[in-house]
Amino acid sequence: MVARNCAGDGLGALRCHYAGSMGDLIETGMAENGGEHDALDLLEYAPYLFRSIANRLGQADSSYLAQNFGVGLNEWSCIALLALEPNIPATRICDVSGFDKGVISRSINSLETKGLVRGALAPNRSRLRLINLTPDGWRLYHETRAYAREREERLLAGLSKAERVNLTRMLNVVHANMRKSEGS
Repeated sequence: MVARNCAGDGLGALRCHYAGSMGDLIETGMAENGGEHDALDLLEYAPYLFRSIANRLGQADSSYLAQNFGVGLNEWSCIALLALEPNIPATRICDVSGFDKGVISRSINSLETKGLVRGALAPNRSRLRLINLTPDGWRLYHETRAYAREREERLLAGLSKAERVNLTRMLNVVHANMRKSEGS
């Protein structure tokens, strides 16, 4: 690994920051193919960056939540949404989270077994089950919310308040674009 001066900002600093890991891999690959294959520069390819960030966050969060709170990331995602929108069907959780119905079904079943959520039939809709957090579910939500906020703070360290607002706005635009493209 080559020692590098990572001063500055922008893409050059980002590449430098990744030195020794993905950055070296990308630079080596670009040098080996000599540019003749028009390879994607993964550090400038947004879908790759989204996926890489999501994978790393998911792995770390899932492990931490399981070890410290006895729930996985998919279960926690259901809990977080039920705290925001109580008394909703599993289909609503699927719609908002983008998770597969099978994943949500297994997560809700696990949470029910652990006594963290309760499902009840909706009035006047014999087949619709509405899901709510139990008192234990609410306790777990409040305990894990602090972790979620600390994790977000670490992830966004180095960004100003204005940059954080702008990043969130841009991510919401990308999220809306993604939902539109799913329908096409």
